Amino acid sequence: MRSSKIKNIIILMLLLVNAFLLVLVGGRSWHSRQTLRETGERMVVILERNGVEFLPREVPGELELPPRRVQAVPLDREGAALLLGQVKQMEDGRVRTRFAGTMGTAITTASGEVEVQFLPGSGLDEAAGLALLEQLGVTVEETGRSREGDMTTVLARQLWEGSPMPDAVVVMTLRGEELESLSFRRMVSTGEAPAAGETITAATALARFLEELNQEGYVCSQVREVYPGYSLSGSTAVTLSPTWYVETDAWPWRFAVDGVTGQVSAADNG
Repeated sequence: MRSSKIKNIIILMLLLVNAFLLVLVGGRSWHSRQTLRETGERMVVILERNGVEFLPREVPGELELPPRRVQAVPLDREGAALLLGQVKQMEDGRVRTRFAGTMGTAITTASGEVEVQFLPGSGLDEAAGLALLEQLGVTVEETGRSREGDMTTVLARQLWEGSPMPDAVVVMTLRGEELESLSFRRMVSTGEAPAAGETITAATALARFLEELNQEGYVCSQVREVYPGYSLSGSTAVTLSPTWYVETDAWPWRFAVDGVTGQVSAADNG
């Protein structure tokens, strides 16, 4: 009987210790989120004092994307057949390979870049083009479109595991409703790359962005979007590095802030 009471007391003590630890961890987590939120709010005030309006509802927090290693994959005969139907001709050059099929032609390079020109009457539309990309392992999200006469140009950025790669641009052109051309880049995973160091928060990235504006003389009046994504480096063996992206209302439109070093680079996203 006494042994049973001792066991119950020990179990109760363990439960109390676990509850205390949960409360402690939860408190620290809440405090960390609160600190990030307050830091973000202060950063918004600093931006506005410098004449830059912050349009997103709130500043994101931590950058939680792991670095990745991927391999560029040129289009092969099987992929060409998926896009072009029966492949009638293949010219394998030193720099690029050209395929000709019943529905058009495709050119691919060692860095995974693919440019496809479809013949009139292919019967493919925008939805079919997106389906072909999906079958080739390329997922995208649209970033804009323009129209001139009967020609429509659709711009998109490729995604890696749901995260944007703004430098990997997909361009789709349509004549009327029919798909005329398609360009994209193929890559496959080779694993997670070693972390280069602790990542910076979105608030820190915005501070570096503002510093870049002042140092380089860029002029903008709005920050329209802040989001995490991947920047690409390398031609065939490619490293995807966690990056904060800041979209603005004026040229050069998009700024990339390295998620580890805080180095800022500008890209014309217009």
